[in-house]
This record gives sequence, C-alpha cells and structure tokens, in this order.
Amino acid sequence: MVIIPIAEEELVSKISSLNSKNSSANDGLSNKIIKLCSQHISKPLTYIFNKSLSQGIFPERLKYAIVSPLFKKGDKPHLAKGRLVSLLTEFSKWLEILMF
Repeated sequence: MVIIPIAEEELVSKISSLNSKNSSANDGLSNKIIKLCSQHISKPLTYIFNKSLSQGIFPERLKYAIVSPLFKKGDKPHLAKGRLVSLLTEFSKWLEILMF
C-alpha cells in the first residue's frame, strides 16, 4: 500500500472550508477559533497527520468523544427510544477524511 503524504495546502483548504460554528467537542476548540489560527496550526497538524499515516497509528487523543443520547419522540427516560451520538474533535474528522 502506497501512502501519499498530506500537503499543508490541502489541510489549509480543508480548514478554510469549515462552517464557522461556535460549538466544540471535548477539546474546546470551535471551527471559528480553528479558522482564525489556521496559518499557525497547519504546519504542526500536517506533520502529526503524516506521521500518523506513515506509522499506521491513529493518535490516542483523537479517539476521545463526547457521547450523549439523542431522544426520539416520546418518553425521554427510556433509553431504548433514543440513540447515542458521538461528538468527535474536528481534527479526528479531518484525519479520517484525508486518509480516504
């Protein structure tokens, strides 16, 4: 399997295409903040992503998520009537997208 490294320009392009929402996952970073500092974080992120791809190891910290129930109509105390939703960090979503 040939691993094609991620270009910094590709990552910057991905960051600039984000919606400027204020919500955040467990890292506390919203898309708005990430877009504002994209020029400063693109180089280290590119390094981390390429290192992860070359070693075949997904960073442990990017595996963390906030899991919360999303209830359907009806009685909320019944967990069977809902489903769990995982809020992942934007960085883990990007790495997954850029891998494919």
